[in-house]
Amino acid sequence: MFKAIINSVKKTWLRKCLFAILIIGIFMLFNLGSKAEQLGMKYDNLDTPSLEKIAQAGDTEAQYEMGMRFSKWIKNKKGKNINNPNYDQHKEVDWLKMASEHGSSIAQSALADYYAIFDKNEDLYFKWKKASAEAGFVPARMQLASIYAGKSDKENTLYWLIEAAKDEKGVAAHLYLATLYGGDVMRHLNVMQQFNFQPDYIKAYTHLLLAKDLKYKFRPYFKELENHMTNDEIKLAKKSAKDWKEEYYNKGK
Repeated sequence: MFKAIINSVKKTWLRKCLFAILIIGIFMLFNLGSKAEQLGMKYDNLDTPSLEKIAQAGDTEAQYEMGMRFSKWIKNKKGKNINNPNYDQHKEVDWLKMASEHGSSIAQSALADYYAIFDKNEDLYFKWKKASAEAGFVPARMQLASIYAGKSDKENTLYWLIEAAKDEKGVAAHLYLATLYGGDVMRHLNVMQQFNFQPDYIKAYTHLLLAKDLKYKFRPYFKELENHMTNDEIKLAKKSAKDWKEEYYNKGK
């Protein structure tokens, strides 16, 4: 389905937007625990009229869920996307706009994706995706990094990858950072090869340690990195990973 959409679109920016949505979405499956699903479960047993009352009272999570109930696709009991018999594009967008304007980061990201896929509006896509990223939504930060990478904007790509990696759910961002700093060791995993980063094996090892929750078979890469590092450098990388968790993951706990 998405492949057909992408092939039908001639504008380069939109291909990049869709690519970001799809690729980052795949990575998010491994580590997000799906904030969207959590919200859906919160209101799972609530009928739509009752949910609408909560949404009209100003609850942004309820507003977002209202938008999802009128979206083109919904998940069945097996977790598969199916066509929504209650699909109403106008209601979907109205509710997402309401939630977005009230500061819901997940709604802002969903609204941005709507503008990319259905409305083909670059300015509104970027406006709401950036708003979502700035509000702290990890998938939006990852997608924004991917968009900047498509524009060969090294500074903003790195900035948003690091911002995503500061969240405990941003495990995939650490993999990207490890590949950027890993030089030839990580080259075949690097999807951002247009950037010529100076190899920094300490940083690469640090971020690879923080990416371990992706359950990917990283052991060969650790071994290869270690071949380029001293024992002191390996110890420093392990300490850096521990410090990262203390500074960002355990903040406020």
